[in-house]
Amino acid sequence: MAAPLQDSPSRANAALGRDLRTFRDQTVCEGNLFEQYDAIINFCQKHMFLAGTMETGQRIDTLTVPFLAIRETVLNMLAHRSWWDESESLSVAIFDDRIEFTNPGHFPIGTSVEDFIETPRSKPQNPDRILPMFFSAVAGWSPGAAESPT
Repeated sequence: MAAPLQDSPSRANAALGRDLRTFRDQTVCEGNLFEQYDAIINFCQKHMFLAGTMETGQRIDTLTVPFLAIRETVLNMLAHRSWWDESESLSVAIFDDRIEFTNPGHFPIGTSVEDFIETPRSKPQNPDRILPMFFSAVAGWSPGAAESPT
């Protein structure tokens, strides 16, 4: 049985402060896997904070959270979500002091959090659906959670 072509939506919020009681922006990211990836990445880039430094008379701006870490986390969220329950959705919340990525998925059966930290392994919920994304020009091959900062 194949998963539906139209995927369950993901949600993104940009908070004003350190909780979601007040927010600057929010969106529902709908569409297929590629469209949701693009929408989440664009939302993060729009609302992430820059830090500026002055070096040799020029201002250098850098993201407070490295873009590659955001990209890796979004790819992992999409790769490991459950595609069968439409009531479950991924979410991204950008706060003044952190970014939270939430995936209602679970570890593979027989794997604990401690097991995963000791020996990370990937077992996507639906490899037929996610592998094309990793091989696509959009994402390239992803090194996995071992390369993503905590």
